[in-house]
Amino acid sequence: MSAASETSTGGVPRRPLLAALAGLLAAGLVGYGAWAWIGRPVPLVDAPTERLRCVSYAPFNQDQSPFQEGLVVPPAQIRTDLQALSRMTSCVRTYAVDQGLEAVPAIARELGLKVLLGAWIGRDPVGNEKQIAGLIRLANEHPDTVRAVIVGNEVLLRREQPPHGLAELLQRVKAAVPVEVTYADVWEFWEKHAALADHVDFVTVHILPFWEDHPIAIRHAVSHVSDIVDIVRRIFAGKRILIGETGWPSAGRMREGAAPGRVNQARFFREFMAMAERRQLDYNLIEAFDQPWKRHLEGTVGGQWGLFDTHRAAKFPLLGPVSEEPHWRWIWGAGLAGSLALLGGALALRLRLDLARALATGLAGQVLGALVALQIKQIRIAAVEPFDVAMAVAGIAATAAAACCALLAAGRAPHERRAAVVPFVGVLALLARRATRRDALGLAIAALRLCVMVAAASTALALAIDPRYRDFPTAVYLGPAIAFLALRAMGALATPGDGREERGLAALVLALAAIGLAREGLANQEALGWCATLALLALADLPLRFSAWRRRAAPG
Repeated sequence: MSAASETSTGGVPRRPLLAALAGLLAAGLVGYGAWAWIGRPVPLVDAPTERLRCVSYAPFNQDQSPFQEGLVVPPAQIRTDLQALSRMTSCVRTYAVDQGLEAVPAIARELGLKVLLGAWIGRDPVGNEKQIAGLIRLANEHPDTVRAVIVGNEVLLRREQPPHGLAELLQRVKAAVPVEVTYADVWEFWEKHAALADHVDFVTVHILPFWEDHPIAIRHAVSHVSDIVDIVRRIFAGKRILIGETGWPSAGRMREGAAPGRVNQARFFREFMAMAERRQLDYNLIEAFDQPWKRHLEGTVGGQWGLFDTHRAAKFPLLGPVSEEPHWRWIWGAGLAGSLALLGGALALRLRLDLARALATGLAGQVLGALVALQIKQIRIAAVEPFDVAMAVAGIAATAAAACCALLAAGRAPHERRAAVVPFVGVLALLARRATRRDALGLAIAALRLCVMVAAASTALALAIDPRYRDFPTAVYLGPAIAFLALRAMGALATPGDGREERGLAALVLALAAIGLAREGLANQEALGWCATLALLALADLPLRFSAWRRRAAPG
């Protein structure tokens, strides 16, 4: 390792400290500009009113779930929620009459709210009887508050009751309550079972463009809802139609051209409300508050349909511009910390830093720091079990470890780097105690790369086979991919000539990337980014010439 030069070449200063400061400043400005653009307020059409006709309400907070045995949500918690909702709507829709939800009609009456009261119908006949009995009782006790009762939600879609069994329940409830009776399902299942309309007072249909078999991009989402309403009206001429659920998620994986996001969610709600007012449609929006428990069923996106987050904070206004990333400054700050860490490490190792190298190092730190911040954000919105948190922490550790390995390798002479290289088979032999200990840095690089490549192949396989509810973990693997490419350029990484294991894993990762992209389609920008990241991971093991990079990366 050589000391950094303090001389000048052609009048260009090469003092490492000054170069590092200049690189830090330039990278910070570039990062600030990029994140400020991402987090910029985006102009959108205003909603025609700040009052919603009706909104789905589930009372479960961050730590609660309807699957918790014995859970009863306290009335005080429900009262607080409904008080907040009463400022923006005059109606709430519920889906069950147990776990504390039986208190909703009485509290709603005090607050001047109407209730679309739902009973949860499934496969369990005992549970169904309890729901029906509770529904009938509450409808009779609060006829002035219960606007209508909804007997079952997407029961046909889940195939938990046959149409004739559902019809019998509807007839039984109609004979026992003084309010209107309906059933709620996605529009395709109403189309398949149109005869069920004879047993309801009005048709409650769900139209969710994001969840269609062929997902609808946000620019066409509201017109799609309008078109489906026309189809349903033609099928059920003479019946009133209630759009029982429509909405858009604020986070989660992209489906074909349908991208979740704060801006897209706000855009959908506003444009839909304008269309509904123009066409005089009755509707209920899904949903009031994010429901983290739905991540168990539908992945990250399932828990991100609320107008409010789990802390009951509004995600966006109904008037004015909306930011996709309102907290972008802390992500930029994490990037700045990454730049400071890499440049500080380079100075500590006395690496040669001219202005170009300092800028490249600072920008790499910006990217790596931001990727760590995005992974931390993902834990908050996506983690379901402690295992998820552990795996996310492992991803953050892999990003940091890969950056450290690249920095340490940069401090070695080219022949030292190459002498320290350990192929995958060497790691396996050491684990099997069939080899002596090798250079610690070379072993750490090989072991880290082996773990990352195996994890990437496993993740890519899962996304290729069953992608519907899985996120694209681009932020987890992009940092290591960049670091591994830098190590390959420096000659500190095993190349394809070192062993077939590297070639095999690289080929597998590339093949899975191609399969995933073919399945997702070119319209899915997240899938494109994920596949590009896999390609970068594999690139470090492809038989390409890195000699020019290696010469430029050598210490002076």
